[in-house]
Amino acid sequence: IYSELLHKTMERYINKNAFKIISISELCLKLIKTQSNSQVLSIKNYPDRNYIKNYFIHKKNKFIHKYRYNILIVGTIYKECTPDSIIHSISNLPRDIKNNTCLHYCGISNRSFDNSIINKDYINSLNHGYLSKKGTISLMMSADILISLHYDSIYGSTDESNIFGSTKIFDYILSRKPILNIGPNTSELCLFMKEIKYDQFFTFSSNMVDAISSQTLELLLTPRICKNFKLPLFGTDFNIKNLI
Repeated sequence: IYSELLHKTMERYINKNAFKIISISELCLKLIKTQSNSQVLSIKNYPDRNYIKNYFIHKKNKFIHKYRYNILIVGTIYKECTPDSIIHSISNLPRDIKNNTCLHYCGISNRSFDNSIINKDYINSLNHGYLSKKGTISLMMSADILISLHYDSIYGSTDESNIFGSTKIFDYILSRKPILNIGPNTSELCLFMKEIKYDQFFTFSSNMVDAISSQTLELLLTPRICKNFKLPLFGTDFNIKNLI
């Protein structure tokens, strides 16, 4: 509790006293403007051409194929974004599908993931811990479904819950795999996915376990990829010094 209060206090102080504030989220900028008289600027953390070129040199992870069906969560797990609804949805799958499905996690929130699995409905799970970028992308390219834990509706709606700030989503997009998002359909992330026409993006509230389970089953039994989308890129002439 103390560390969270300290973080919020520092955030308010910086927002109030900074000369210039740069954010990757338009919604975040709107929130900052209510707390600050500083100059605020927006840049998008889109990948550049070199990033995309290097992305596709990674090979699939062979270890993941121990199971026939593989679902992957990448990144930090916050208390507002628990994987409980995904765990329950996998548990609700037909027995033969469930027994051949594994929920994978890679990131720094090892304890959060393990605590979510403990004492829950039994499912196959594998915690890879923190991996290099290369290892993480290899897992993404091998998985059948990628999970985005954007927001858990049981905590109530807030402006912060709608902010899109994660860079991992671009790696998700480049994999072209189906993405299951737990979060409000009005979030910046959902609007962005509509904008780029990523047709393998499915979003649900965390209390829609049956719907999540049905969608999961469909995606596992009928593998698919996103064939067409338009991902914005950083220009080659972009220079952050121009914003400072």
